[in-house]
Amino acid sequence: VLAKERGITMERIAQEPFIMREPGSGIRHKVEEHFARHQQSIKTRLVLDGNEAIKHAVAGRLGISVVSAHALNLENSQGPLVKLDVQSFPLQSMWNIVYPRGKALSVVARQFLSFLKIHGGDYLHIG
Repeated sequence: VLAKERGITMERIAQEPFIMREPGSGIRHKVEEHFARHQQSIKTRLVLDGNEAIKHAVAGRLGISVVSAHALNLENSQGPLVKLDVQSFPLQSMWNIVYPRGKALSVVARQFLSFLKIHGGDYLHIG
């Protein structure tokens, strides 16, 4: 059982059927890139459009998937999903804060932007 294994290799994880996000999804691109870098292919069983659908498919034992830590934040430790211990994971992502050029930001938006510049890494770490 994968959930009990430690240091699962990419070769081993590549043998499992995967539930993937839709084409164009950032996480899908990141996962495909990671597998290619490790010279592994993904056995895609199912493609779904959202994290909730993916979590339900995994809970239904249709395959495994890669989701952000943020997507799992609401799961309790006794729930139906378990985080696997896979070598070369977690994947890291770069996020950007964007706002309209030339638009005057509200006081609240400016404060939020200032907060993110100072503390963003503490709160936005995804992995």
